[in-house]
Amino acid sequence: MRGIQFRVRNLDTNKVIGYEFLTDQYHKGYHWHKIYIDNEDIGDDVFKENNLNREQYIGLDDENNTLIYEGDIVSINNNEIIAEVIYNSESTAFILKVIKGNIACKKIIFNAAFINNIEVIGNIYENKKLLEEWIW
Repeated sequence: MRGIQFRVRNLDTNKVIGYEFLTDQYHKGYHWHKIYIDNEDIGDDVFKENNLNREQYIGLDDENNTLIYEGDIVSINNNEIIAEVIYNSESTAFILKVIKGNIACKKIIFNAAFINNIEVIGNIYENKKLLEEWIW
């Protein structure tokens, strides 16, 4: 079955503390989810008790085979476009929010044409200075 992967970040330190895998499994007719961080089964209470954030893997890798997560900052065509990966609930899709680039549209829906020319260069939590360099 298809699993969904998240990067789990402590917002107090801005550091990734592990990865969460949400899997759909059936047991005796009941549907249930398992959440793992670093192979340890945890409950959702951990997120409520700590300042943690989930960043979903979008299902695509960049040109270097780096997994792309929401919150990543990416370069397209060697810095021709710099964008943040966000989830857009209106289009129910992961999109690129353009930070820098000579492009009329400021939000671009991911498509296969980008994958060979896209590179993860940071994320909005650990690379705030990188993000600030390109803010209009």
